[in-house]
Amino acid sequence: MKILQLSPQFPFPPDDGGRIAIANLTKEFSIAGHEVTLFCLGNQIPQPQALKEAQKYSTVVLCNHSTENSLLRIASATVLPVSIYMSKHIGSQVLKDLTTLMTHEKYDVIHADHSCMAIAALYAKQIAKNASQNIPIGLRLHNVEWIIWKRYADELVKSSPKHWFVNRQAKLLRKAEKMYYPQMDVCFSVSEKDKVESLTLASDANIVIAPHGITPDDWKIDESITRNHKEIIIATTYSWIHNVQGVRWFVEKVLPLIHEVVPDAQLTLLGKNPPKFFQDWQTLGVKVLGYVDKVQPYLNRAGIYIAPLFVGSGVRIKILEAMVMGLPVVATKIAREGIIANDTEGLYTVDTAQDFANQILYLIQNPDIAQTSGMTARKHVLNNYTWNSSASIILEEYKRLIEKK
Repeated sequence: MKILQLSPQFPFPPDDGGRIAIANLTKEFSIAGHEVTLFCLGNQIPQPQALKEAQKYSTVVLCNHSTENSLLRIASATVLPVSIYMSKHIGSQVLKDLTTLMTHEKYDVIHADHSCMAIAALYAKQIAKNASQNIPIGLRLHNVEWIIWKRYADELVKSSPKHWFVNRQAKLLRKAEKMYYPQMDVCFSVSEKDKVESLTLASDANIVIAPHGITPDDWKIDESITRNHKEIIIATTYSWIHNVQGVRWFVEKVLPLIHEVVPDAQLTLLGKNPPKFFQDWQTLGVKVLGYVDKVQPYLNRAGIYIAPLFVGSGVRIKILEAMVMGLPVVATKIAREGIIANDTEGLYTVDTAQDFANQILYLIQNPDIAQTSGMTARKHVLNNYTWNSSASIILEEYKRLIEKK
C-alpha cells in the first residue's frame, strides 16, 4: 500500500512518548513493505541525522506550519467557539501543501496521528474524492484528548480564569472529537478503556484497539550490570506541565517519607527540558541528568521506575519501556491507565503519597522480590505490547477497508 501518514510533528528522533508512538508506526509500516509518505507539521528544520533516519522509512514532507499556542490563538479561543487544540493544527499552508501532494500523488490510505489531524485528513480525502479516488482514513487516537483537558481543568482553582478557559476548551474539544470520530473509516484506540470512552462519545464510530508497544531488539537487558535497588528513576519529557507537576509532587510529598526509612535512596530524573528549579533538589537525593540519547543503560542499572501523573489519557509508553527493561513500576491510577497489568505483572497502582512511599519501600527492602517482579513485567510486555503487533492490526484493518470499498 501507499500510505499517507499525517503527523502534528516531525517524530524523529523518537525521544518522547508522542514521537515514539508516531515514529515506530512509520518504521513498522515500512518494514512490512508499504510505501510511506510522512507529512509533518512544524516550523523548525530537523537535525540532519534525524531527517536521514526518517528517510530510511518514508518520503518526508515538511509543512512549515507552527502549532504553538500563540497569544493570537489563545485570544481567539477565548472568544470564539473553537478548540485551540484542533484549530492550531490546520491553516492555509497545511491546505496548500496537502493540495499539492494529493494532486501529484495517489495513495491507498490516509493514516492520521492524533485527533488534531482529523481535519487535514478529511481535506486530503476530499481532494482524492474529487479525482474519483475513494481513500479510507484511519485516525490514531493516541489519547482521548478532551479527557486530558477536563482532568487538567479539574486540577485548577475553580474560580480562576485559567480554569474557565481550560474547562471551556475541554467541552469544545469533546464536541469536536464527537463530530470527527464517526467521519473516519476507522479510529485506532490504544486501549480497551479508550475504546469504551470513544464509543461513549461517538457510538457510531468504528473503533479498533491497536495498543502502543516496544521493539524487542531495542530493549535488551545487560545482566552483567548490578542494579542499584535503592535507585528510583523516571524518564519523561518536562515540556508537558503535568509531568513536571507529578515529579514535584513526588519529590515534595513522597521522597521525604522514603528517606525517613532509607536515607540513601536516590531519585534519578531523565528527560528533555527539565526546569531549572529541579537543580535545587540535589541536596534531597535527586540527580537530574536531563536528556540522554538512550535511556536503556540508565533503566538497566536502576531498581524501581515511577510514574506520578495525575492528568493524562491513553497509554504511557515510558511505563512499557521501563517494564521491558526489567523494572517494577509504581504508578498512579491515571499514569498506568490503559495498560492491562497489575501487581502480578510488576505494575503497582497507588495514588496517595503514603501508599506510594510504602510500595517503594517494600521493593527497596525486598530486592529479590523487586527483581522477580521486574522480570515478570518484561515478559508481560514482550508478550502483549510490541509495535509490530500494533502495526499489524492497523494494516489489516486498512486492507479490509480497501477491499470493502
